Amino acid sequence: MRRILSNKNKLKISIRNRFTNNIFQSAKNISLVIISIEIILLGSIVTQEPSRTSMVLMNKIKDRIKERILWQFDTFYPSDYFNYLKELGASIIPINNVLPRADLNLKYKSMLALDCHRKTSNIIRTADTKLICPKKEWQEGDLIINKINYPIKLRAKGDRQIHRQSFKKMSFKVDIKGEKRYLGMEEFSMQMPIIRNYTMEIFASRLLRELNISSPRHRYIRLFINGEYIGIRHLEEAFSRELVESSKRRYGPIFSLEENTSIIFEESRFDLHDSNYWNKSDLELVQKVRAILEESKVNQDVINKYFDLDLWAKYFATLDALNLFHGTYPKSVKFYFNPITGLIEPIFYDGHMYSGRGFDNFNFYQLINKNNNNLVYCGDFCGRNRLFFKRFFGDNKNPNVNFYERYIKELNQISSLSTVENIMTPIWSNLSKERGYLYKNFWKIDRQEKAGIMPHIAPWAVVKERLKSIRNKIYKAKTERPLIGIDNNKNKIMLLNQYSEVPQLLNIYCNNDKSNSILLIKGVKNYYNINSLASCGLSNAYYSLNGESRKSKIKLISSYTINLNINENLSNINLISNNRQDYIFSKRLTRFTENTYLTNKDITFEKSAGICLEPNVNLYIKDSNVIFNGNKLEPNIITRCKTNQINNNKSGSVVIQDSIINGGELHISYLSEPNLEMKTLYGSINFIESRLKLKDLKVFNSNSEDSVNFINSNIDIENITVEDAKSDAIDSDYSTFKIGKIICNRIGNDCLDLSFSKGYVKNLIANAIGDKALSIGESSNISLEDVEVKTSEIGIVSKDSSSLEIKNYKYTGVKLPIAAYIKKAEFSSPSIEVERINPYNKIDWLFSADTNLIIEGVKQNSKISSQSIEDRLYGSEYGIKTKR
Repeated sequence: MRRILSNKNKLKISIRNRFTNNIFQSAKNISLVIISIEIILLGSIVTQEPSRTSMVLMNKIKDRIKERILWQFDTFYPSDYFNYLKELGASIIPINNVLPRADLNLKYKSMLALDCHRKTSNIIRTADTKLICPKKEWQEGDLIINKINYPIKLRAKGDRQIHRQSFKKMSFKVDIKGEKRYLGMEEFSMQMPIIRNYTMEIFASRLLRELNISSPRHRYIRLFINGEYIGIRHLEEAFSRELVESSKRRYGPIFSLEENTSIIFEESRFDLHDSNYWNKSDLELVQKVRAILEESKVNQDVINKYFDLDLWAKYFATLDALNLFHGTYPKSVKFYFNPITGLIEPIFYDGHMYSGRGFDNFNFYQLINKNNNNLVYCGDFCGRNRLFFKRFFGDNKNPNVNFYERYIKELNQISSLSTVENIMTPIWSNLSKERGYLYKNFWKIDRQEKAGIMPHIAPWAVVKERLKSIRNKIYKAKTERPLIGIDNNKNKIMLLNQYSEVPQLLNIYCNNDKSNSILLIKGVKNYYNINSLASCGLSNAYYSLNGESRKSKIKLISSYTINLNINENLSNINLISNNRQDYIFSKRLTRFTENTYLTNKDITFEKSAGICLEPNVNLYIKDSNVIFNGNKLEPNIITRCKTNQINNNKSGSVVIQDSIINGGELHISYLSEPNLEMKTLYGSINFIESRLKLKDLKVFNSNSEDSVNFINSNIDIENITVEDAKSDAIDSDYSTFKIGKIICNRIGNDCLDLSFSKGYVKNLIANAIGDKALSIGESSNISLEDVEVKTSEIGIVSKDSSSLEIKNYKYTGVKLPIAAYIKKAEFSSPSIEVERINPYNKIDWLFSADTNLIIEGVKQNSKISSQSIEDRLYGSEYGIKTKR
């Protein structure tokens, strides 16, 4: 044992010495070359009395030399080099050799075809145009990982030369054939780690997922081709249904710029991913989304209406904070349409850190600063991508204050110490194993088109230093008092940001009113009308900066002290009420005859108050506080109007989003799914991204696919009753819940259907259920005390990585009491654990061999496949098809 440890220590020392010698020898060579060039250039310029022109040239040469030196290193911080040695040492220990082995087995003809397409690509400067490749670009093969064989097809990919250097270094696009999925992925790219900026891309992707922004999944593997080890490869998920659903969203169309046309936003067209599926399933939706994207090139209002500006602001702020500007280029970011919100969201792709190239001192807020021609280096931001960013941020002459306010709020949050310590650091630390493998193989620094001279060293200290710099600048914007003056002749207040590089957002408070945010760009005077403050008087007005809760009294200075040469920006203060508007329902039934949108309200339903909806009329409540004061004797009611009783399929619907709902008893009856432009919702009543706490929710005679649909919500309800539903009773997507009792009677499909949800239900009573009393899937997790199912097709079902725990399960007249299987190949085995069951009859249970089924403490075994179980469900032998 001592000899083994001694050999390990010797190996560690040998590698560390090798690393140190490589660094200092390379640095020495670089320094000698640079110094020689500097001496030659300076000697040709400098005379005994250097002119001003020669001094300018000298400075430019020095700056260029400095840039070239920085370009050869990932970091100059000692802590990054210490972490390098630490993670390198850990990678040598055999127990840490846990990167999965992947064997790519290809026929010789397939290898020749792949290599031929690599060689003849226009991307390669020395492409062999004499070669004639097979017409079939995709080739078949097998990928074996963890002893599982995945039949695949693959082709050459990549728009840079580094993707196609040689056959052993080339990048592949991989598509798994059949139902199997590797870590939930059906399609992915396979490339060298340097192409995706090593672990920086994985770090950013996982961080963005943590922040609720869609992003591909990434993995490292050790790749062998026909038994020969060719090195570490980076797997990156393609843009597919699996990516969207794993990001906790409903599948919607994904678009990207058609790069063969142009990589410039306003000149390119939009390419649809998974076009075969979408053109068949919902061509009308695809055409509408494409029209919106095309219109966004020329119409600012389209961005404001159809883009999820909160998520785009968070996306820009996060990549700004990490210096991953490449991921914000329109040719990189993907445009995903969310059918729940009806808005277009970003999907992260190809971040690529720009360390050492001048972007270290750039931030998005500089796009609206004065004199854009004098900005620090910003590459394509000031060039071909300018219009795209202008659509969000505006420019110096016409800044988009609304979006900038969201962006600066997110930039403040992402750069905060709490985010760095509690979110970023754990994600970074969890990639230690992957970095150790890179270090052990001495991968070189990434210089975009090729590898650099020096070894790659993950620049964690560089990232933290940038975040610290952003924090300091934002703090200055919050605390640096602007210059405030008054011009009695013009009856105007003057505001001037003299010192803050970050444009300041100023709000003025007058009694209970608050102004819209006023943008103070450094060096630009802003004038506002004093008469707007008449209700409190100028001497009693206050202001705050950049969203700070602290308010400062307006203190005036004499206007003659102001530099009159500074630019002016004329505007008016728009004071708005600081309080939500009350909206009270007091009548027995308030009739709605047209679509009604209630936003930013305090909505109260008095006892016995309710509403009725005419055919196809939707009530949409957003960003509000909603209180239902009904009780058992005097419940609140939402129903169809009497004129709508004949045709049930044309009833109205309710959507409540981004709201807080509290109250007693609410009754819903005779409603349908909403018919809203650019939104796909299935519930009679839909709770989206809301917090709901009620005593009783009762739904009767629902005509929609889901009587109640919870989406991304937090649910706390004592009792839910659903009766006489056309299809599903309760559907929960991406939600958490705590429910006392659920009662379902005469339900067309499922009583309780869960996807990506978790929670607790004390009692579930289901009677006359057409399909499943309880169905959980897509990584859901639920525990129940008592479940009783009567006269129903199927009792309890768990599938697709879901976990179901029940203390007492009683059933009578149920055709299939228990079922468990894998429905979607991207998920793994489900589990069911029942402490007590009555009756105990194994013959009636249907579960696959890869299911973890434990009944009364005993692990159950099966030889049945998941596919054979699925073939018997959904109306074939058990249950029925979903009614839409």
